[in-house]
Amino acid sequence: MARRYNKEGNAGLGDRRHENPGVKPLLSPQPETELWEALQGPPPNGRL
Repeated sequence: MARRYNKEGNAGLGDRRHENPGVKPLLSPQPETELWEALQGPPPNGRL
């Protein structure tokens, strides 16, 4: 933070979390939907 302040002045002190897009999802939309649907009910073999 101090390094950013020294380089950019007051503009370097702002919250920059909104500029971070995050990581790419591990699953594409179709496998994610299938996983979500599979987790909605009890397991098929009755176990935990």
